[in-house]
Amino acid sequence: MERVVPRRRGARPLTSMTVRERLMHACVGLGGQRAWARVHAVAPSYVSAVIAGEAEPGPKILEALELRREEPTYRPVEETSDE
Repeated sequence: MERVVPRRRGARPLTSMTVRERLMHACVGLGGQRAWARVHAVAPSYVSAVIAGEAEPGPKILEALELRREEPTYRPVEETSDE
């Protein structure tokens, strides 16, 4: 059975590696990548590609892991003085 981790307010963003690790652990919890893929209606090859870092997790995988994608934010480069 998958472990459900509630989203905390102010929780830090996760790295793509952390998301892949969560997916890997979720797969182990259900008996492997094929079993996890079957339960969540995604292709086993897609799950494998996400874990390998060859594909980004899509909506079905993110929903199953109780995650959401947040677009990166940008910040202006601090100007350096030539003094």
